[in-house]
Amino acid sequence: MNEHLCLSIVSIDALYDYLLFFLLNIPFQTRKAEDFYFWSLALHLHKLGYCYLPEGRILIYKISQYVNKGRYSTNLNPVEAPILIEISKVLELKLPVTLEANMLHVDLLLGLGLRSPPPPPFPPLIKKGSLD
Repeated sequence: MNEHLCLSIVSIDALYDYLLFFLLNIPFQTRKAEDFYFWSLALHLHKLGYCYLPEGRILIYKISQYVNKGRYSTNLNPVEAPILIEISKVLELKLPVTLEANMLHVDLLLGLGLRSPPPPPFPPLIKKGSLD
């Protein structure tokens, strides 16, 4: 009998401040390492507010496409990984809010004039059925 454990963390701050840095200390030695580092980048973009800029949303979408569809050798249309130049261009953009030390994601949303995160326009980073 297979038993699955599903952990849902809905706080961007908790994911970024605690879980991300815990997982960064664990050595991955397979393709999962690459997927994890791209997930980490997407989380970083989200935590710091780049996901609210069109360029940031596009980069997060490219990351999700690569992680979800780019890994299969049988995929007839392989998806290319985002390149460093694309990532650097997004990270060089000026954010509409000045970030402060220990700023919560909720404070970032309020600074952007949002009461809650906008609905995601792209598929989530986790594949459907990945826990089956």
